[in-house]
Formats: sequence, structure tokens, C-alpha cells
Amino acid sequence: MSFPTCMVSLNVVLKRINYGWDVILGETLYNSIKNTVEPNDDYIAICAQFAIEMHGPELLRNKTKRRIIIQHLRDNEALQLVNFIKEPLDTTPQKTLINTTFVKNSSKERLLFTFFNQPIPTEDEKEELPDFEEITGVQYPLYDYQRDVLSRAMDCYHGNNNSLMIQMPTGSGKTRVAMNLIVRVLTEGPAVVLWLAYSEELCEQAVSEFKRAWSHLGDRSITVSRFYEKHPYTEINDGLIVAGLSKLWIYQKNHVSFLNDISKKLTLLVFDEAHQAVADTYLQMVRKIRMYSEKCAFVGLSATPGRTSSEETDKLIELFNSNIIKIKINGYRTPIAYLYEKGYLSKPTFTQLTTKAGINVEESEDDYGINILKAIGSNSKRNEVILDAALNAILVKRHKKILIFAASVDSAEYLTFRLKMNGQKAFVVTSNTDPFQRKRSIEFFKNESESPVVMCNFGVLTTGVDIPTIDCVVIARPTTSLILYSQMVGRGLRGPAMGGTENSEIITVADTDLSGYGSVIQAYSHWDEDWN
Repeated sequence: MSFPTCMVSLNVVLKRINYGWDVILGETLYNSIKNTVEPNDDYIAICAQFAIEMHGPELLRNKTKRRIIIQHLRDNEALQLVNFIKEPLDTTPQKTLINTTFVKNSSKERLLFTFFNQPIPTEDEKEELPDFEEITGVQYPLYDYQRDVLSRAMDCYHGNNNSLMIQMPTGSGKTRVAMNLIVRVLTEGPAVVLWLAYSEELCEQAVSEFKRAWSHLGDRSITVSRFYEKHPYTEINDGLIVAGLSKLWIYQKNHVSFLNDISKKLTLLVFDEAHQAVADTYLQMVRKIRMYSEKCAFVGLSATPGRTSSEETDKLIELFNSNIIKIKINGYRTPIAYLYEKGYLSKPTFTQLTTKAGINVEESEDDYGINILKAIGSNSKRNEVILDAALNAILVKRHKKILIFAASVDSAEYLTFRLKMNGQKAFVVTSNTDPFQRKRSIEFFKNESESPVVMCNFGVLTTGVDIPTIDCVVIARPTTSLILYSQMVGRGLRGPAMGGTENSEIITVADTDLSGYGSVIQAYSHWDEDWN
């Protein structure tokens, strides 16, 4: 490929923009910034950097945003780009470029990204993963408390009550225990195990963990099959199938005998984040599988084995035959106290920030819906409290890796911009973030960094992303769900024995006019009485 003599950085062009920032950044964020931020010498530079980090390829793929960028090219730059993409010249280079169609992933689009010195995006920057893999078995150690849970789970598996829930706190290794159990089942002879999870991240995490477990403990070549996202169903006779719940639901609707056929092969069914198993569609599938195959054992995994309503909790308990296996440690008030002391979990300091959401919510509200959260997230005084807390965590408390759960997409984006204006490294991931850019931001946040770094998110990082070195979590998303609260807290509880930090801080924004939670220990023991 021949390169133009003078490519121009997208960042440089964005710094020239004197109109259209409401389109580039989004109208809501732009208005919030305009009303609260005092422009300084760094203002436009931060706008440019933030736009690239948040939207990435979309800046050039979106026709309206691309038009604004093209209009801020100098004449010689526009002409060079026309020549570079080999487009016949119209009346002016700018008009030519504005009227040019750039098909996604086409060679012309790749030239466009090259000219602006931007990474060429692949399909959501996802690695092409095979539908199934062969793994050859050749040390995958467990801690004492994990071995005890595994031993009791295997006793149940071999006994009369082979439906069980394994409850372990987030960060204590329940996936590793489950994979040891699966490996033991598979080493007893050829078998098929089905693993169910609701997100691609959790599915891929399961595949990776199984590959690691089997490579250390397995006794033969075996298959792990992906059945989620774009991966098709592949029939296997010995190994693990990792299935996405939505994929399984759609597939079984289009193949009426599928659940019946696969059930006959199954020795073990494992449901990750099993508190979700009583959702109507999931429950239907689980009940069918168990009905078609009485020999199939059923194991659930959860840090929070219950639901908001007592009726759904009762369904969950019935589904697992009232059989729950928890960590047992003699001489400790709670297993969590033991996990803190031994460094498996980080020792958290719980800090409360008092503020007001500024809205009225009906008492009957199950949890705060998206419109309520959006209204809460737009409260400028509340956002200032969160911003001050984040800056204090960096500058005074010297935290290195801070994760903020914002109340809305708008709040997450606004807080990130304000942190950048205050000279801090900050990233945002939400449903609005370009997938290509989202993965890049998460990878940067994961990696070790000399200087502090903040990740603001809404609805993305509660599960499926393991970042042990997070040492501060700011829970600014109000919730009446003990499960969701526990998942958010759990992002900051990896201890040094698990590759995490010795101490952590959990900062909960307590809205005095809303209901919420403030203790992860409460989440661990909340449903004990129901199960007993």
C-alpha cells in the first residue's frame, strides 16, 4: 500500500473543530459540559481525546460525524485523502469526500482509517475463536476451603441428592471449584457436561478456566465446545459445552427435539450465576433438560443464592432441592471474615457518601428502572459529590485503580470528562461506547499502571470481567437489589492470595431519599434462613 505524503491525525483535526461538538460528543454530554465546565487551554484537547476514546471508529463511520471532520480538513489534506482513496474528484475535495460512501470493513474504509492514523477495526476487535477445541491433559491447586467445598459437592454428586447450589463470595474462586468438579466428573469416564451462562464474557471466562483446569488435571484429549454469540452448535460425545442462555433459547425454539436429544447425553448441567435460573425462559429450559434426563446432575453457582421476591427465592430453593453448599470455617463468625484474614479477599473499608437523588420513587418499585436511573444520573450536585470522592480517592487516599458504577450512561460519560479535565487518566465503558474502543479501554484499565486510572461504567462491568488489582469501587448506582450490590462490591474484593490487593475501599453513594444497601456480608448471609 502506498501512503499519502502527509497523513493527518484525527486528534489534530478534532482540535480544530469550532462547531458540531454536540454531534461529536452527544448532545446530553455536550450540554452538561457546557453548563458546568469552565473552558481552559486543555479543554478542546480533552474533548478531542475523549471523543476518540469513547467513540473510536464511529467518528469516521457515522456519516454526520465524518462530515464535520471532513469540513475541518485543510484543502491540501482533503485533496490528499481523495487521491489516497482513489476517488474521482468532484467540484471540491471536501464535497467529494462528503459524498463518498465508505462501506464498513471495505478497503476504502481501511484507507480512511489509515489516513487519519487510526487503528483499523476488525469485527468488534474480537479474536476469531474456534467453535470447539481439543485439550490434552498433562497442577491446578485449590485452597483448603475450596477443597472442602469440592469434596462436599462431589459427595452430593455421587449421592441421592445430586441437585445442589454452591454459594461462594465473589472473588473466592467458585468457578475454579466448579471446574475441578467438572474435571473429576469427566475423568470418571466419557461424559458430556453443559455449562450455562448469560453473557459472552462469562461464557469465554468458563472456556478459558476449563482449558486451564483440564491441561493440568485431565487424563486424555477432550473437547470444549463454544455455543454462544456466533458459534454454532457442535455435537460432542466427550467434553464440555459452554452455552449462552439466549443462544440456547433461540436454538431450541427452532429445533423442537434439541433439548430432548442433548439431555440424553448429559451427565452434568452447571448454571453460572444460578440465581437467574428462575427467570421464565431459563427455568423452562432447565426443567425440560432435567425432565428428559433423570441421570443428569444439576449444579448452580452463585454468590447470592436468592431473588428480590420471596416467591422467586422459593422457586430457586425448590429447583436445587434445598441443597446448598457453602464455605465452612470453624472458629470464624462468618466465612468472609476468614477469607479477609487469609488474604483471599481484600480487606475492605466501607465508606458512605450522603447525598440526595432528588426524585420521588414509588415504594413498590422493584429496582430502579432505566428512566429513574437516567434522572438520578443527571443530578449535577450528585455528580459533583461523586467527582469529589473520585479525586479524593486518587489524590488523598492514593488508590491506583478505581472503578465507578455510575447511575446512568450520561453520568458515566460526564464523570469521565470531568476527571480528564482534572488531569486524571479516566476511561468510560457503557452501551454507548464503540465495541472496538470498549475492549481497548478495558485492556488498558486491566494492565499495570504507574499512575492512577479510573474506569467509569454503567451496566457493563458487574460480571464477566476479572480485574484483581482494583483497589477502590465507587457505587454511585442506587439499587434495591442485594444481588446487584454484591456484584458491584465484588469487583474490588480480590485479595493478595488471588492476585489482588491487601486492602480496598468500597465507597457507596447513599441517597437519603432512596432505599439501598451498604454491606456485602449482609448479601452473603441474607438468604440463609430461606435455605435452612
